[in-house]
Amino acid sequence: MSSEFPTHDEIWQVLEGLLDKREFSQTRKLTDALGVYLWEIRTTDHNDSTIEYSYMRKGRYLEGVADVSRIDRVDLDEQDNPIGGTSVAKFIGGRWVLTP
Repeated sequence: MSSEFPTHDEIWQVLEGLLDKREFSQTRKLTDALGVYLWEIRTTDHNDSTIEYSYMRKGRYLEGVADVSRIDRVDLDEQDNPIGGTSVAKFIGGRWVLTP
């Protein structure tokens, strides 16, 4: 694993585990000279509610600010408005730490 930022493959490995073989759509993926800095994927949970997994690399971007590279889960209502969410993984010390 890289020490400062996760690679594309390292991010995908965590997202793939979170998706748990469910179908998904990639809604947004943004890169710069350092690689992926924002990656959003939508799927449904086991109750058919829409959820979005959103990766953001540590830093400040037009799309937001992250104090640590992380993946968040955002629960969406029928109109795709956020109704809840939580951090599910953080990249700390060169490795992913899943958060409860």
